[in-house]
Amino acid sequence: MRVHYLYCHPQATSFHAAIRARALAGLAAARHEVDLLDLYADKFDPVMWEAERRDYHDTSRNQAGLTGYIARLRAASGLELWHAGHAQGLFRPYDDARRGV
Repeated sequence: MRVHYLYCHPQATSFHAAIRARALAGLAAARHEVDLLDLYADKFDPVMWEAERRDYHDTSRNQAGLTGYIARLRAASGLELWHAGHAQGLFRPYDDARRGV
């Protein structure tokens, strides 16, 4: 199975980083192919700007600048999400792109 592992935490030494390490080891041991995306390391911008909000419901325009993320999601047969509660807002635009909203 190809698993897209979406990770979002600002600290490399956090509890969530330890969970990520164990999860990745378990996925590898189970022979899953893993595509790890760390939104902080990738400098993902979660802000929805005014122009993006205007295009929000137009699928021909709302995916601009997100095609790489969308391709990675579509290539996956499984999705794993790990984030700290305060980072939840970072996922919203990414999740919207995944759903084609």
